[in-house]
Amino acid sequence: MMLKKLLQITIINQISGFILSMIIVLISSTFYRYNINIAISLIFTNSVGYIYFVIDSLFKRYLRETIEIKIFKRLSKLLLIFLSLFLGIELSLFLSRLLLPIQMFSVSEAVQNFLMITNIILIFIVVFLGFIYKKLKTDIENEMKENERLEKLNLKSELAALQSKINPHFLFNTLNTILDLVYDHPEKVEEMILNLSTIYRKILYSSENEYYTLEQEIDLVKKYLDIEKVRLGNRME
Repeated sequence: MMLKKLLQITIINQISGFILSMIIVLISSTFYRYNINIAISLIFTNSVGYIYFVIDSLFKRYLRETIEIKIFKRLSKLLLIFLSLFLGIELSLFLSRLLLPIQMFSVSEAVQNFLMITNIILIFIVVFLGFIYKKLKTDIENEMKENERLEKLNLKSELAALQSKINPHFLFNTLNTILDLVYDHPEKVEEMILNLSTIYRKILYSSENEYYTLEQEIDLVKKYLDIEKVRLGNRME
């Protein structure tokens, strides 16, 4: 897979180099220096292409899996492109001066100024994208922490509301009574469990805006009193 991509990058680099050299020749009308234009263009496209290939491969291997948010991945890709352009320009200038004779590689002052301005702009773009990336990452992390905090508060409030509905003293006392009935009056256990389940089904699954008929309310109170009568015995009289 890596070799296939490297081969694709190599082919793209060469085609881009020849196209770039043709554009330079047509714009500058320097047909007599076509071989030099091809050499410089190929050095440039190969420098940018291979630098991008290396940086992108390292990014995918070590960093991409740690970036989950889509916008961060796009910003990272954009940052890699501009960084590759900056490093590619610097490397291509160095290699051109190193590989080509001085008389063949003569860059005009205007071109030098253009390349210098281009590099400065690329540096600012890279720094700006890095700042935006850092800012967005910090904001999203803070938002995630705040959402987590609110979720915990919501769970706590729901738990507190649930506890207030359950009335644990009534529940535990009723369960203890049922345990005693298992040994003393097993025939009453089923009725106690059904009454208890009916009461808590109404309590736990009813909303504050839900209304019951008077008959349903009376039935619920009756079941509650039946449980208390079994639990308290003669004390209910």
